Amino acid sequence: MCPGFLDHYSNNANKSKYEFKDEVNRLFEYITTLPKVYEQDRMGDEAMVYLHYFHGGSDWYITEKDIEDQQIQAFGYAVLNSDALNAELGYINIEELKKLNVELDFYFEPIRLADVKSDLLSSTEDTQNLNPNEISLADFITEFGDGLLNKVAEQLPPLFDGSYPDNWDAIMNQLTRAPFDAQRKVIASIATLLLTNNQSAAVINAEMGTGKTMMAISLAAVAAQEGLNKSLIVSPPHLVYKWRREVLDTIPNAKVVVLNGPDTLSKLIQLRIDIENGVYKTTSTIPIFYIMGRVRMRMGFNWSKAATKALIPQYEAASDDIEGNKRNRLKSFIKSDVCSSCFKPQFDNDGNIIIISSDDKRMNCQHCNSPLWSLHRAKKKQLSQKEVLQQALCQIPTIGKKTAEKILNQFGEPVIQDMLADNIYEFVNLLDKNGNLIFSDKKAIRIERALAKIEFGFGQGGYQATEFIKRYLPNKFFDLLIVDEGHEYKNGNSAQGQAMGVLAAKTKKTLLLTGTLMGGYASDLFYLLWRLNPRKMLDCGYIPNNNSLGSHP
Repeated sequence: MCPGFLDHYSNNANKSKYEFKDEVNRLFEYITTLPKVYEQDRMGDEAMVYLHYFHGGSDWYITEKDIEDQQIQAFGYAVLNSDALNAELGYINIEELKKLNVELDFYFEPIRLADVKSDLLSSTEDTQNLNPNEISLADFITEFGDGLLNKVAEQLPPLFDGSYPDNWDAIMNQLTRAPFDAQRKVIASIATLLLTNNQSAAVINAEMGTGKTMMAISLAAVAAQEGLNKSLIVSPPHLVYKWRREVLDTIPNAKVVVLNGPDTLSKLIQLRIDIENGVYKTTSTIPIFYIMGRVRMRMGFNWSKAATKALIPQYEAASDDIEGNKRNRLKSFIKSDVCSSCFKPQFDNDGNIIIISSDDKRMNCQHCNSPLWSLHRAKKKQLSQKEVLQQALCQIPTIGKKTAEKILNQFGEPVIQDMLADNIYEFVNLLDKNGNLIFSDKKAIRIERALAKIEFGFGQGGYQATEFIKRYLPNKFFDLLIVDEGHEYKNGNSAQGQAMGVLAAKTKKTLLLTGTLMGGYASDLFYLLWRLNPRKMLDCGYIPNNNSLGSHP
């Protein structure tokens, strides 16, 4: 079945089982062919709507499904409380719709988004004609908006009034792609919040196509001139190399490190060594960007006990020897775990020897403080480097085992590994010994489309990059954390959301980018704000409470 879309509704249809089966099969076909996120982003109102959910006066029209295998959320057009004038496109959480008992329209047929909007606006006009004494929300804001804004500004004075230092403009003018005036105001307002007012977090909530990526990079350039030159970017895995390209196209002298390939852990280890050797003690104004795919930032790692077996002598209670002295008498030996460094056993509070197990928490030796555990790979067959690269190449359309082996034999493992890890888009330009392109134009187009959604991993172990940053890099080493598609981290108990909170706590400033900050529920905002600035949330009296929203008593 298609998890997330149909499983909740399969028992709620008031039809015969044969009719219902036909409807489910029809919907199943729609869902399996439903475009994934970003596949209709350039179509505008010509995008197709495939599913319709409704509850009361609210409607949700689904145009695209999530890229992830588990279909927890989708993208579409949301109309809340019959307010078609303020309806908008955004991410829609399918799990939340289920909890609210929202119904799936079994009779809905795919239509253009333009037709949906037209029908909704016609219905709104008819309703207004029937109720001439009612005023729409848009008209209410037009008539009373200025007064409301004045009242808000009186109670919450704005931090940005449109003015900012001239040197910020000079920095933006030096960029290869200078921002537009409207973008400059956003960049300057965020810089004012983070740099001038020394706040810890900010959010750019703007629609697709407004240049959120470019504004974030420009902000990093401004921050670098203020002494904050080390930026950590977290993005969806298929956008990592897009970010790399955008950074270098905007700031040619920037240094970019991709933390998304087989050498992620080795790069972080080298970074730690450089920090310890004082490489980063001198403040620089050259921006450095570390770009990490979202999958790489999950917390946790695989480990097992690292102890040695040894014979431990056991003694009986003291007794008198022939000279009348008290001595313990050797009773037997038992085989037990001992520290691999000092070869001493571990004891509990009652003096009993502890049997070390990987099911317990990680322990250090009670005597010499050496770790009694070690990292290890997940239990699976260990592959050679060539086998790992072959598997990676076979993820690419048009490349099978024979073609992969031919490419590796022709170019060598190091060349292919470096290309897949650092600049995968050069892969389509490979030339044979005669100077001819290996892939035809048709194949190259297919490969380029696929590369945007492939994340290559080469089995560098189970230790996650976020775990390493948390444990082994200095606190506040990174100056700016840029979180792309920030709405993806709003769930309270998701591992990626918690990992994002850890990274935000380890960085000096955090910038969150999103086109859909919230979907109409307080929970959409609560955990994002909590992870971005927990101190401010506590100051305002808010705390998480048993996976729900709560406050101080």
